[in-house]
Amino acid sequence: MRIDYKDIDKATILLPLVLTLYFYSIQHNMSYVCNCSCSKKSVLLRRLFVVTCLVLVVALAGVAWDRVEIEAIATVLGGLSNRTKCNSSRAIIPEPMNITDEWIRDCVDELSQIETGPFHTLRPEYALGDCIKLCARCNWHGENDTTTTFFPNWTMAGSYGLLACPHRKRTDEPKYKHIHGGNLEVVEEVLERFGTLPGYERPDPDAILLHLRLGDVIEWSNNTVLEMLTQGGNPAHHKNFHASIKSIHEYLENIRQANVTKVIIVGGSHRPLWYRKSRVYAGCLDKALRRAGLEVNMSLDGGDADKEFYYMAHAKKVVVSAGGYSKLIGKMVERFGGKRYGRTF
Repeated sequence: MRIDYKDIDKATILLPLVLTLYFYSIQHNMSYVCNCSCSKKSVLLRRLFVVTCLVLVVALAGVAWDRVEIEAIATVLGGLSNRTKCNSSRAIIPEPMNITDEWIRDCVDELSQIETGPFHTLRPEYALGDCIKLCARCNWHGENDTTTTFFPNWTMAGSYGLLACPHRKRTDEPKYKHIHGGNLEVVEEVLERFGTLPGYERPDPDAILLHLRLGDVIEWSNNTVLEMLTQGGNPAHHKNFHASIKSIHEYLENIRQANVTKVIIVGGSHRPLWYRKSRVYAGCLDKALRRAGLEVNMSLDGGDADKEFYYMAHAKKVVVSAGGYSKLIGKMVERFGGKRYGRTF
């Protein structure tokens, strides 16, 4: 590494330089006086003294230079420890700061005092997961839309319904057979179609994606936000998903198992008015992961469930949360060659 001379400790070298010049001037004056009166031996000794001073200057300069190089190396290593990824195949995970229950309590108290607002949702009540899993609610038209058109094909739910779902209003047979829990072959075909449209993106392959089921699951839970974040909790929407709300500590363990330092959090609710506890839960998780030294990008208001589903399904590493929709995301990640970490429900 190249170090400028200005980085060297100037005082370390300046002092012996001044001393050398001082003794050199003494030697020069004494030599003038001793031209006639001093012996050759004394002149030789004085010159030897000056040479010794010069050697001392060079030695001290080397010590100063070595110290600068050591400090420079330490700086480089310190910077490396804060990077999110090195050139090797294994990420360098920073040492986490202590995330105690007391710190979490303070975070919950702080965020609970901040006035927030409803989730931004492009299609309120849109239930892509229910359509894929159950062939139910595939014909979303809008919150106040009363049309009876069957399976509009401009949403992923509509496309899946047309391809796989039988219905009493249909006059034709669907192309594919519906499978309880979702026909993943059909889901893959729908994703492939929509992936050609503008705005459909894929996440950073070096990051792990955390999907947060927010809204009703969090808002109706009998657990407080503090309990959810420190111990985990029970969602309100279904008894089969007992203890499926994960704590901060569980998420941190999942991330360490994945050996990454980049985290993407995606969450939201199809019912935008259910948001208060959800925003505090997600906000403190975000702050905790950052405090642990991780690089975090969180999106709770993407709005378009189709684009978000495409995005999450193409993650290379994923952690799912409560509900069949999140489980479906995990299945699609594995189908596309990615890996799921942590518990699934």
